[in-house]
Amino acid sequence: MIPTRAGFSLVEAVVALAVSSILVLLVGSVFLVQNEFYAVQTKRTAVHEDARSVTEVLGSELRSVMPGGITEADNKEMTIRSPLGVGVVCAVTGNNTDIFMEGGPTGLDTVELAGFAYRSETSNSWDYYNATWAGIVGTGGPPNVKCLANGADTTLSAGQFHRLGHFDDFAPSVPAKTDVVMFFRETRFKIQQSVLDPSTMGLFRAAYGDTLIEYVTGLDPSAGFEYRTGGSTYATSVGAAGLDSIDAVRVVAQARMKPETGLHDDVAYGWTTDFILPNVR
Repeated sequence: MIPTRAGFSLVEAVVALAVSSILVLLVGSVFLVQNEFYAVQTKRTAVHEDARSVTEVLGSELRSVMPGGITEADNKEMTIRSPLGVGVVCAVTGNNTDIFMEGGPTGLDTVELAGFAYRSETSNSWDYYNATWAGIVGTGGPPNVKCLANGADTTLSAGQFHRLGHFDDFAPSVPAKTDVVMFFRETRFKIQQSVLDPSTMGLFRAAYGDTLIEYVTGLDPSAGFEYRTGGSTYATSVGAAGLDSIDAVRVVAQARMKPETGLHDDVAYGWTTDFILPNVR
């Protein structure tokens, strides 16, 4: 008797092949879905970060804007002045002005200094004048001596007095004793085509007199700035006559990225943040 050999019939082989093919397709589909989900989440995280960065970069400057501190207010471009330090005049001798500054000049970022401002007692506003630190440094003896003669307490804070000079080279006059002088930086922000990713927009920043540098990439063309001059309505731009009336800035931080290969929809995210200018009255 010849023994029979067990094996697969043709039908069984076809069925097994069909089942294995289905399993491979299912596993592949799950992998593709997971890969697509991961790609979208990665893009979404990136646009979240872009929108957040816009708000952080602008917010840190806008929260300290002084009255009259916005000098350019367009939808894609904005220039603002924010204080670096404040001093009180304690003595004036000719062109030299002795000033008390908490922390002294070492606490002042003289590299970013764009100018100074006088506080007007009549209009309750600031009068701004552009100048470099080198242009207003004074000469002569230690300023705390003059201030001491005028009644200032210089015993424990001699390093917080500084001699400046030639304010009248930039302003109509030198400040008077007890006047308040504010030193400010001037920062320009601009939303334009990104250098790092030309398919998107970027947020550029520059200190006074410097070249624009890209700080945030991946913005949507709808990103921009809006301004309120009282009431509740925001405008996309404000002319020179209305700049001193701006009391709030709205930042539209919209970010967008192109989809991964094989995907169809852009990944977009953003929000609108209103910054009420706390020092504006």
